[in-house]
Amino acid sequence: MKKQLSEAIINLLTHGVEGTPAMIKDWGKMCLQIIREGLSEKIEGFHSEFMKSVKNFSTDSLLMLEDADEKDIIKELKILEEKEIVLENTLYNEYSLKDKSKIIFFRNNHDVFFLGNNLNLNPLQYARSRVKNFCQQFNINKKNIDEIIISVIEAAENAVKYSDLYTIAAEQSFNGSNYKIKMVNSTYQIVYDEKSIEEKFSEKSSLMRGVKVMNKLFDSLNIERDNEINCVTLVAKKECSK
Repeated sequence: MKKQLSEAIINLLTHGVEGTPAMIKDWGKMCLQIIREGLSEKIEGFHSEFMKSVKNFSTDSLLMLEDADEKDIIKELKILEEKEIVLENTLYNEYSLKDKSKIIFFRNNHDVFFLGNNLNLNPLQYARSRVKNFCQQFNINKKNIDEIIISVIEAAENAVKYSDLYTIAAEQSFNGSNYKIKMVNSTYQIVYDEKSIEEKFSEKSSLMRGVKVMNKLFDSLNIERDNEINCVTLVAKKECSK
């Protein structure tokens, strides 16, 4: 039991994320649900990466993490810290993998990851952490990294809020001095009735606030909705300095 719990924690952290014990438990649940729900056929170009991602996880160890008490997770993290496998950021009570070479995108300028559309399982914090650790590989200055993180969180929040299916796909890359993020989610079919128009007006106001932030912080931003298959694709870029 302890071995499987330890494996699940380490496995999560090898995906380039860092979090509190509660977040780690939530992310285990999120990853398990992503595996259960699968990836919509509407989200093109991500299926081979999705299968790789699924293979990277042990369902049994994720089930162990889902069922584990937070106290047991804390205890296991302390053991892993003593073994110098994980590091604790005591300021935020967040744990990360000590050996960064074990992270799946180590020295790689391309990374694909998946989020669930349940805000209670901290998908935005997962995205924040993964983007931060990906960007830090390239000696991008802190101001640029902070702006990228803020913008990606806005993109992720919109995708999570307005996705009608559980799994959301994201792809980030860094070439030369250019950071690029692509995020794709399935969305609800547009229904033209009075009630839905009122609801959509409220949603659009929230959506546009996020778009304004992204427009300000990214150098280019393109959001396309395919109404035939009800799918939204966001592509954004930022020129970065070291």
